[in-house]
Amino acid sequence: MYDRITGIVIEKTPTRIVVEANGIGYDINAPVSTSSKLSELSSVTLHLHLHVREDSLKLYGFATPDERRLFRALLTVSGVGPQTALAVLSGISVDQLCSTIVNEDHASLCRVRGIGRKTAERIILELKEQVKSFAISRAAPDKSQLTQRDAVLALVSLGYTRSQAQTAVEKAARNVKDASTEQLVKAALEFT
Repeated sequence: MYDRITGIVIEKTPTRIVVEANGIGYDINAPVSTSSKLSELSSVTLHLHLHVREDSLKLYGFATPDERRLFRALLTVSGVGPQTALAVLSGISVDQLCSTIVNEDHASLCRVRGIGRKTAERIILELKEQVKSFAISRAAPDKSQLTQRDAVLALVSLGYTRSQAQTAVEKAARNVKDASTEQLVKAALEFT
């Protein structure tokens, strides 16, 4: 239902962010790793997960799609709810969590508040294969992807919105092959 939100941070605590978008304030639960990257009155884009229960609807926001993907994977584990999944992502980075699960490091998971030995074993058992394929898909991006990312960031710093910059860079990348970041930015400016 909700995929992402872009707005202004009007209030934040370590695990809660209020984002105002189009005059509406959205109360969003977030891991400490996401919240610590934000400051009040700054513009933000968060990747969302809507958790539905019979008595409540709660939004969970993440700085990266990878964090959200791992959050959703953790929710599939028996006995792990959204607060526990949030605690895991607050206590361990995405890369560390993937490594912890693949290496069957129960001790690292048990250091997270609310995770006991049995829950750690279930997380590792149920997510090991899924995390292996996830880690492969997160392999380092190629040079052209990095160049495109840098070009988008350059256009955003010039005052274009992220979506305008992304669209212009994608169009320019189709026309200009093996371009440097500077060449790609110049070509993208023609499409803005």
